[in-house]
Amino acid sequence: MVSVDVENTGQRPGDEIVQVYVTDVVTRQPGEQALKGFTRVHLAPGEKKAVRFELPWEAFQIVMPRAAAWSSRASSRSSSVLRHAIAIC
Repeated sequence: MVSVDVENTGQRPGDEIVQVYVTDVVTRQPGEQALKGFTRVHLAPGEKKAVRFELPWEAFQIVMPRAAAWSSRASSRSSSVLRHAIAIC
């Protein structure tokens, strides 16, 4: 499970798209982050919510382009939660 708190620190209500990515920490090749879950969260001004992602073990498999195969070395995976896709560029 991946969990993160999201808070609206502004004065207006708004929506946030919370995204969870999986990365192979052994290779750390640029662009090899894989989006494994996302959800839209509506927050009132000052509101804070816990967002949880239940990821199956298959979510930690990553395509290894050079080998043209799936890799499932779970011990070498890292997850990260981002506000929006622009944060990974």
